[in-house]
Amino acid sequence: SLANQLLLSHYFGTSSALDAYWLGMAIVTTVIFFYGPLRVALVPECVRKLAVSPHEGSRFFSAAMNFIMLVTASCCLMLLVFPEEIASLTVSSSSNQILEATMPLLPGLVAFCFLQCLTEIFNGLLIARHKILFQSIGKILGGVCSVLFLFFLAESFGIVAMIYGMIAAQVILLL
Repeated sequence: SLANQLLLSHYFGTSSALDAYWLGMAIVTTVIFFYGPLRVALVPECVRKLAVSPHEGSRFFSAAMNFIMLVTASCCLMLLVFPEEIASLTVSSSSNQILEATMPLLPGLVAFCFLQCLTEIFNGLLIARHKILFQSIGKILGGVCSVLFLFFLAESFGIVAMIYGMIAAQVILLL
């Protein structure tokens, strides 16, 4: 949101902490690139199966979510075990200072990966079941939560406050 960007600029400007955050987000985006296509493939089939048989739809959704969470866990494990190698896909190896500043952010971003996966799937289901208002309210509340975390915690926790805000926003979206 605009408020997020303004607060990030106010608290972090052009600092290496902000560069580390953007690199961490680039790494996460590289690792979780498959969420969008999986959601697009899963949601219509799940809705179709639920319309025919709630039990069959539930079984399908459960199996699909187990698969998605297994793939997500594998990607996140790779992110934690091989962070430098994955980071080198998004930034040159000459940026050692930024790479070193990014590594402590990765555990929080791994938690964000799992929550992002769940919210993407559930938001797709809400839209498919014409519950757009719930999804929209959740996104607004998530954005407000993220802004509040930055506003109140950025001076104490630095850029990690943004990650905490993103995690809290994803939790709100799941509620």
